[in-house]
Order: sequence, then C-alpha cells, then structure tokens
Amino acid sequence: MVDEEVLDEVLAAAEIKSDETILEIGPGLGFLTERLVARAKKVIAVELDARLFKILREKFSATKNLELINEDILKINPTPIVASLSGGFQIAPPLREDPERSGVPAKAGERDVLMTEKNYKIVANIPYGITSPILAKFLTCAHPPREIILMAQREVAERIVAEKKRSLLAIFVNLYGAPEIVATVPREAFFPVPKVESAILRIAVKNLDKISRESNEKALKIAKIGFSHPRKKLLGNLAGGLRLKKDGLAEIFEKIGINKDVRAEELGPKEWLALADYL
Repeated sequence: MVDEEVLDEVLAAAEIKSDETILEIGPGLGFLTERLVARAKKVIAVELDARLFKILREKFSATKNLELINEDILKINPTPIVASLSGGFQIAPPLREDPERSGVPAKAGERDVLMTEKNYKIVANIPYGITSPILAKFLTCAHPPREIILMAQREVAERIVAEKKRSLLAIFVNLYGAPEIVATVPREAFFPVPKVESAILRIAVKNLDKISRESNEKALKIAKIGFSHPRKKLLGNLAGGLRLKKDGLAEIFEKIGINKDVRAEELGPKEWLALADYL
C-alpha cells in the first residue's frame, strides 16, 4: 500500500481511540503500522515473512507501544488480559465453556497472544488469499474483536455485503457481524499494481452469547448443505443432504415463509437460523 490517502481512509474507518488495542495482520514495511502506533494504546503486529520482520524490528526499535510477532496469523490465539478485583491482571475467562480454551491454545500449534483489553480491533492490509480463513478464525474464536477493518478484494467484499445472490461466505459473515464497504480502492494505490481492485471492508462483530453461537453453527451446517449445488433448488439439496422427504421439508418451508422453489443464494441469515431451528 503506497497511497497515503487510502491509508488515511483505513484509519478513519477504524475510528481508533487512544485506549484501544489493535491487532495488525501483515504489517509489511510498516506504513500502516506507523499510523496505528501513533493513535492506539497498543498495537500487536503479526508478520510471517522473516525478512520483513527484521526490517520492522529495526524500524520500530524505539516504539514502546508496539509488539512485533514473527508468526502465521492463523496460528495466533488471542487471549485477553483484564484487570482483576485485587488490582492485578489475569487472563480473561473463555467465552465458551470449552476445556480447550482454559488457558491453553485452542488447537495444536496455536500460540496464545495476550491482548491488553478484551474488545480489541483488527486493522489490516492482508494477503487476499487468506481473507476467508482470517474471517473464519476471528469471527468464531473464543475472544473475537469488536471490529474488523480489512483491505479486501473488491469482488469478495461485494459478495460479503450482497443482499441478493448471497454466497455461503456472506451468510457466515452476516451471522457473526454486520459488514459494510467503506470505500473502493483503485489498483494504483498498491505497488506492485495488482490485477484486481480492492475495497475497505468494515465488520462490526456481534456480541453473541453461547446459545446464539450454537444457533449460528447449526445454521451454517444447514447452509453448507443448501449451497452444495447452488444452481439447484434448496428443497432438493436439503432433502438429499439430510435424507429427508421433500413433502415434510416443504411444510417447514411454508411455516417459515420460504418459497419451495427458492435457491440457497436467495435466503438471508434469519431464514437459515429459522430453518436450523426447525430441522
């Protein structure tokens, strides 16, 4: 990213306050990082490339509110530390009642990264190839951020916010957050100039309780079956995937108010939640 005006747009979208913690993914040469550390209480920047990490370490050697981590972001497990009643600090309890989240990484190979506050934000100019894995990880982790502000491929961002012809990714993101495109970004804002246009995508992450998260997980299981053959009717996909009779499914569709000839791309998150509830 070489366009300073676009960097300013990213910062404006993030609305960073002086008491906030920011998780930056892929800082590269640190152009966005410079602006983040000037605004936030603390910035945790995760860079996979060892050569870039060395440059960043030298560049920001005197910066006190920056923590640099040479790691794969998909192996990071954000674990917040919060003030305890006794006046000290402790690791915050996990959101889910999951023994794997009690003070140890969620998966083998994951590394705990202590956040200085529970409701951190992600601000990042990420490699577009890992957009979906990053969203899947941080929207569903035990301690998700309050907001995610990403530079994304314009086509992907538009699919995520689409209200017609929705994709499975759009359903997923909208179950866990409220996405919006803040601005589109021309290819010339980057060096080297890429082949695709970009967009600044902001996702306000929903504050979901355990029951809501479980409902989302069930809805996504149904949605994956529904999208198994996108061009076919949803009724047939679900009947085949769930081994249910079409007549029974048609009755459920009618109760929910779904047309029996609908395709998966025509349903929104509320309909998928309702279907999962019935099924």
